[in-house]
Amino acid sequence: MKRMFTFLLAIICCQAYGTEVIGNYKTEVIVNLDRSVLVKEIIEVTVEGINIRRGIYRDIINVQINEQGRRIRYPVSVVSVMKDGVPEPYSVDEFDQFVRVKIGNPDILLENRVHKYEITYTMPEQVRFFDNHDEIYWNAIGTGWDFEIQYAEARVFLPDGAIITEYAGYTGYFQDTSCECEIVIVNENELEKKLPDHYIRTRA
Repeated sequence: MKRMFTFLLAIICCQAYGTEVIGNYKTEVIVNLDRSVLVKEIIEVTVEGINIRRGIYRDIINVQINEQGRRIRYPVSVVSVMKDGVPEPYSVDEFDQFVRVKIGNPDILLENRVHKYEITYTMPEQVRFFDNHDEIYWNAIGTGWDFEIQYAEARVFLPDGAIITEYAGYTGYFQDTSCECEIVIVNENELEKKLPDHYIRTRA
């Protein structure tokens, strides 16, 4: 029996200032049969030594409301962190509603240029079950960035045998319901969402 999936995919940006920018932000979400997800994020950052000097951090929201309306904290397991193709030191801290992955060597200053970070992690129980469909909601970027994001895209891969029946996407600040984006069904179990080039959100 094929499982019917609904997507609610968010790409949420934040305030922008300074000359340091995130030029490219790509996310891949692989949905597994055990309801877990394997996530890979590729973040290309222009470093000018202003606010980014030794590294970056990524805040991953891991508190959600489950099917019964209960507030649940899901564990985040970091698989790997790379910078410019090689492993990079990192640490993980728990906060009230998110996990912070702090990336960088405190003894080394970054060169002022574009650096590519790759963060891979897993999170369990991200598929919600309903009577006639299953659902996954994924916040692809979050609200914790202090830098302009010029381009972003997110791609979701379902297990074999699952098909996409409905989907929605959101961009902007927390609780925004607009979608300044392009959503493409690549095939029956793969969805891609793109923000336009030079997408910029600034504080109102």
